[in-house]
Amino acid sequence: MLQRSFYLPEELYNTLQLKAKEHKIAVAELMRRYLEKGIKKEQKQKQRGVGFLLKLANYHLSGPKDLAKRHDKYTWE
Repeated sequence: MLQRSFYLPEELYNTLQLKAKEHKIAVAELMRRYLEKGIKKEQKQKQRGVGFLLKLANYHLSGPKDLAKRHDKYTWE
């Protein structure tokens, strides 16, 4: 593992301490878990964007006839 130093607002650190006590783990471990969850969530959101583009590309091959009129519907499905 790598060691890094950074600043946290006192209120945030106090919240982390309370959560760590609840889970009976170290604050550092809790921070690692939260960081990992946040990164995974961001990656999932990016993948959804890729899925949308693939879906849109499939419409190009055999797209709906009313795409110009109802583009909002097809964009947000």
